[in-house]
Amino acid sequence: MKKSKSKIAFAKTTAYANAQLNQAIELHQKGRLDEAQACYESILTIHPRHFDALHLLGAIASQRKDYQAATELIAKAIAINPNSARAHYNLGVALHELKRLDEAVTSYNIAIELQPNFPTAHSNRGMALEQLGVFVSSLENKMSIELKFDVMFYDSIGVIFNDEIVAQQAIGGSEFVLWQLAHEMGRRGFKVLVQLSRHRGVQNVYQNVTYRYGAIQHPLEITHLIHHRYSDLSYIPKVTWKTRSFLCSDLWGQHYADLQNMVVPGNVVCVSPWQSAQFPAHWSVTTIANPLPMHVYESTEISRDPKVFVYASAALKGLESTLIMWQKLRSIYPELKDSRLRVLSPGYDNAAALCLTQKEGVEFVGSVPFQQVINEFRGAAGLFFVNDFPETFCITAAIAEASGARVHCWMRNGGAIRDTVNSHLVSTSEDVFIRDFRNLYKNTSNSGVARPKRYDVADIVDLWMIHFSNLSNK
Repeated sequence: MKKSKSKIAFAKTTAYANAQLNQAIELHQKGRLDEAQACYESILTIHPRHFDALHLLGAIASQRKDYQAATELIAKAIAINPNSARAHYNLGVALHELKRLDEAVTSYNIAIELQPNFPTAHSNRGMALEQLGVFVSSLENKMSIELKFDVMFYDSIGVIFNDEIVAQQAIGGSEFVLWQLAHEMGRRGFKVLVQLSRHRGVQNVYQNVTYRYGAIQHPLEITHLIHHRYSDLSYIPKVTWKTRSFLCSDLWGQHYADLQNMVVPGNVVCVSPWQSAQFPAHWSVTTIANPLPMHVYESTEISRDPKVFVYASAALKGLESTLIMWQKLRSIYPELKDSRLRVLSPGYDNAAALCLTQKEGVEFVGSVPFQQVINEFRGAAGLFFVNDFPETFCITAAIAEASGARVHCWMRNGGAIRDTVNSHLVSTSEDVFIRDFRNLYKNTSNSGVARPKRYDVADIVDLWMIHFSNLSNK
């Protein structure tokens, strides 16, 4: 009888712990770290050797930059379950931040042994070895050097390109566009190379997508080469290609005047008809919108707060003008006194440096994961910004529209938003902007919102396939 009661009690506590864990993970993913930590700690009062609670408490400590506590918690978790690649990787990250590089490399090595296809572990291991002054060869990295690819993206982006960071954070930037296109093409069976010229690092492979860094070392044969934005031409002596396209994903045509002598008519790809029109008349330009991941379109019923608006940009471009307009509207209309503008930086930039001055009615949220950005849009009345830069905000505005939020924008310097985002709440003058926002604020229902226009990455890649075919037939 005692054993039976003991089993029942254990089952009840286990069920409670599992329920708490699910709740904690959900809170953790939403960035509500205090609440998540409380849930993990609650689990540990019942099960002191609970692997997930210890591991994820360590992850929270790492997020808060308390790397010493992170190493201690994650090490305890690993002592319970030494077969978790993610735990060894997270321990490596904390040790890396503490400059305990030899130990960090050991943790990354174990993570890779447990999960060979672990791009961020390979990438971080390479960086740690470089900081130790150890040369990392491709053979040492145990990955073969492929010399033929169906598609190559050549880019001079300024970040180490690993899947976890880009997938979670880099929305609104051209890095996010490239990442989605590369992975959708890889999912379809194409062999894809992403060559990032501005960093050193070790090769890593994810599914059919290979990442390489720095100068091209070996002659490559490429079917379709995509030269991303304003990257250099140092690849030319080492690469042969069947087609070459110039992807102008985040700037406007006038910035591409230096491409005049190297562009073959028909191989420039822009994100909107407005952007395409900025190029010289003799250039044949294809218009293909930037993509969004499929889960943006998942319907989640969240009650909208009519007094909350969101500003979001990977690099916070246009923030100063947006804040000036927000304060002006609040001074004109007393009913906006209780309204709030939440400033998000869904990217890899340091938002804190740009959000030091507190302003009434403004909440500087800072850098947040991609999923939190989507949830913010689903819970707010709409997106609010003044567009100082012609091509910025297109992805963020599309996310707002796809999630059912209103897009409220003043395109002060022109841009692609009006013909990229299907919203009538895109103003072309300050007076119209102020009038439209007043009407929008008074109407707290969701009626009048433009029908969402989808930018599924699968559909966007279909258009790229047509583009490749057209070039191949010329």
